[in-house]
Amino acid sequence: MLRMYRLLNLIIIFGLFSCSGRVPENNLDILAKVGDRIITKQDFIRRAEYSIRPLYCRQANYIHKKIILNSLIAEKLLALEAEKAKVDLLDNPLFQSFVLGRSEQAMRQLHYYDEFYKQVELDSATVLNAYKLAGRTVDITFINLPDLNSANTIKNLVMEGLSLDSAYTMIWGQHTPPKRQLNWFDKESVDLHKAIFNPDVTKGSIIGPLVPDNKTFLLLQVNGWTDRPAITESEKSLRITDVRKRLRENDAEQKYKEWVQNIMTGKQLELNPNVFPAYAEKVTDIYLQSDSVKQAQYGKFLWDDPELDFIRDSLTSAPLESFVETDILFYVDNVSWTIQEFHKEIRKHPLVFRKKKMNRGEFQEQLKFAIADLVRNIEITKDCYENKYEQSSTVKLNRELWYDSSIARYYRSILFKEMGVLYDNPENVAIRMNPIVDSLQTIYSDQIEIDTDLFESIELTSIDMTVIQHGVPFPKVVPPFPVFTNDNKLDYGHRKEF
Repeated sequence: MLRMYRLLNLIIIFGLFSCSGRVPENNLDILAKVGDRIITKQDFIRRAEYSIRPLYCRQANYIHKKIILNSLIAEKLLALEAEKAKVDLLDNPLFQSFVLGRSEQAMRQLHYYDEFYKQVELDSATVLNAYKLAGRTVDITFINLPDLNSANTIKNLVMEGLSLDSAYTMIWGQHTPPKRQLNWFDKESVDLHKAIFNPDVTKGSIIGPLVPDNKTFLLLQVNGWTDRPAITESEKSLRITDVRKRLRENDAEQKYKEWVQNIMTGKQLELNPNVFPAYAEKVTDIYLQSDSVKQAQYGKFLWDDPELDFIRDSLTSAPLESFVETDILFYVDNVSWTIQEFHKEIRKHPLVFRKKKMNRGEFQEQLKFAIADLVRNIEITKDCYENKYEQSSTVKLNRELWYDSSIARYYRSILFKEMGVLYDNPENVAIRMNPIVDSLQTIYSDQIEIDTDLFESIELTSIDMTVIQHGVPFPKVVPPFPVFTNDNKLDYGHRKEF
């Protein structure tokens, strides 16, 4: 008998990128054109601000701005050359899966933005009530229980006078239950946030049982809180803006969760008991190995350039001698999924685990959840295709961004092999690449257009930052900064106002 898991009960809402940077469909801020490629103002800012820039262009001054623009244009030039040279990466199935996976992730995120986030309407009373609590930090004691009956039993005992500390000691034999301080702006589940930041909550209030994403049952006791009011007008303005943003996110995520539950209702995931447990045991070591070991493996895979790290799951290429690829791993609504089909899917959708830290004994259960979330995203993606999100300019630009960045870096690695040099520190790489980039600027000069007025209007910071998203197959928001040149001269192409 196949063990069955209802997908409806395995839903977790993935972390989403900030939608404030979405490029308007009919109003692209085109900064430069390089052949048939475009670089938008948003591209420029995100590539400069969301990844670590080399020392030679890390500041916000005009010279460094020009180096950044030259670097982005050089990336497009090398991508064009890589296509012209028909580099073998273009035909690599893993790379093709990666590009498709990136596109589909962008489709899901854009779908969320258009259909849920953008549709939220906030009334002034809700915003005002939230604003009154937005400076609050609540001190709580909490315990996690394995099932609802246990949680209700403990809650009843606490309501009759037993302290949560005593209940914790009674269950686990320890005297200090876990405690936390939660700020109104901390990113917790909507249900937990609403329960704690509630004007009716008093000191000593018992909250729960609540069911967070890890499927344990949570009981909390409010020990007290502190309030930090906004004093200055600028603080008040910033806080009200942040409150509106958080309320919009909460409302959108709640409606999105309901929509996902609706499309997943009745769907069933059945794990093959003759294959899945042994498979899970086999791949445990792959997923639980240290980050340093993983990184060493990535460096050996397909290329020598350490920046080309987009194949995150070594499982996709791991030898599993104990299995036949046609072995059925699980069923979805009675449709079989073989190990081969599963591995092909995770090439474009690496598994996302709900728990980032887990021990060996937890892995099999977490693998079930990761597979269920993968199946859920497949259904969401189907809806995106039905609504033609793949045709969105935002999605197309995102695909082009990762495609060009990857093949440009790969082409650079080919050039370095031909020159007999290695990739070392970014400045040396840029110096070696300068003559090549200079030559390409000359060759393609009549195909390069730059909106210099728009370029002059861009302001940057000099803060080092790497931006990632949580709970998505591909966490990096942008590719690594393009290390191709440290030249600050804009002596090619022609000025164009788009």
